[in-house]
Amino acid sequence: MKKVFCILGMVFSLGMTAFSIVFLFVMDHPYGSYLDSASFGADFYTYIYKGSQSINTSIRGIGSFMYDVMVFFTILFAIMGVISFCFFGVKLAKETKKENLGTTTSLPAPNLGTANTNI
Repeated sequence: MKKVFCILGMVFSLGMTAFSIVFLFVMDHPYGSYLDSASFGADFYTYIYKGSQSINTSIRGIGSFMYDVMVFFTILFAIMGVISFCFFGVKLAKETKKENLGTTTSLPAPNLGTANTNI
């Protein structure tokens, strides 16, 4: 039963790693936003424009930071998948070795001390 869980752990770990690698390359960078630049005609609108431009810059900074955080956790998820795959692989190898050793030592030893008198 332990071998089954080790194999399931290895399969799950491979899935974790594959998912994170695919997610890393499919994920879009939030480089733009809906707050694009626009110019207005009067002074009042110029102040409004500068304010919205400042908000736009802040939102882009937050978006860029969140993208970096997502990349970090995606890479961390991939590394955890590889480590857990190795962990379950080692555990599976130990269980297989223990099982193989158990079958070779469980054979009954020949009884050499008694003589066969029925010859």
